[in-house]
Amino acid sequence: MRTESREQDGYTQMIEVYGCADCSGCEHKVKCLYKYNPKKIRTEGHFGDIKENESFRHFSYRSTEKVYKEFMLYAISGNINKYHRFLHQEIIKYEGKPEQKTA
Repeated sequence: MRTESREQDGYTQMIEVYGCADCSGCEHKVKCLYKYNPKKIRTEGHFGDIKENESFRHFSYRSTEKVYKEFMLYAISGNINKYHRFLHQEIIKYEGKPEQKTA
């Protein structure tokens, strides 16, 4: 266990972190990691992109309906930007995995 302090927007947050350095071979790995599946580990995707690239830290509204609408606006704008990059050949259409030659 270790204690970390994080400062953001003028507030200091103290966090206690529990964990081990290496989980390989641990019998409790399945219980520790929510729905652990080594073949399908996904990141936050679009929400992570909004957090990092747009410096989005909190919603402007508080009700569930308004938060949903605000996030949908971010998602739609992200899709429009992605489509724009696709039209201008900045990203390539995904054609699936290339055929692999067997030995």
